[in-house]
Amino acid sequence: MRFATIAASVSVFVAGTQAAGPSARNDPHISDFRLWGSPTCSGTQNYGIWTILQSDTDKCTSLHLNDPTGPSVYGIGLGDISDNFKLFVFVEDDCYGEPIQATLGGCDAAESEWKSFIVRQ
Repeated sequence: MRFATIAASVSVFVAGTQAAGPSARNDPHISDFRLWGSPTCSGTQNYGIWTILQSDTDKCTSLHLNDPTGPSVYGIGLGDISDNFKLFVFVEDDCYGEPIQATLGGCDAAESEWKSFIVRQ
């Protein structure tokens, strides 16, 4: 009797999960860009990829993540970005000053260093 109850419960659970299929993303992917310590976006100073989700948009973000002694970013390579969104980078903290729109597939270099960014529609 217990086996039959457990088996029935498992089959209902499996049927329910198969019917539901993959869940929809609540926080969709918007963009990926690579950070470089070199203005040519090459060499050994590849600091990795930064991923932007929908919830990250319209927020000014520091490239130092509250660590002023962290590595300096001199190049940004925009790998992908969703339609109607743009990545703006700044040589000032707090997204202050002249915004530079990052180029998809390019390398955007800073004369001093990139300090902050924002992704907007």
